[in-house]
Amino acid sequence: MRIIIAKFEIEDNDLIEHKLFQELDSLGCKDFTKLPDTKDLYDTDQIFRSLCRAEKVAKNKKKDYIAKNKLKLKQ
Repeated sequence: MRIIIAKFEIEDNDLIEHKLFQELDSLGCKDFTKLPDTKDLYDTDQIFRSLCRAEKVAKNKKKDYIAKNKLKLKQ
């Protein structure tokens, strides 16, 4: 089994968004989440920027942990 996560950046347009969701649904998409635009917050708020960095570090640690433990299971 494989899980693929994709991020699409589209115009701020309800019709385009609706068509994208329809297409993803027809392809068997199990879940999708609409994310807010946080560019201004990232550019102006030091606390938010620090949280984003911490999230990125945690995600990388999680990926490394999974990769190392999957190797152990295969041996």
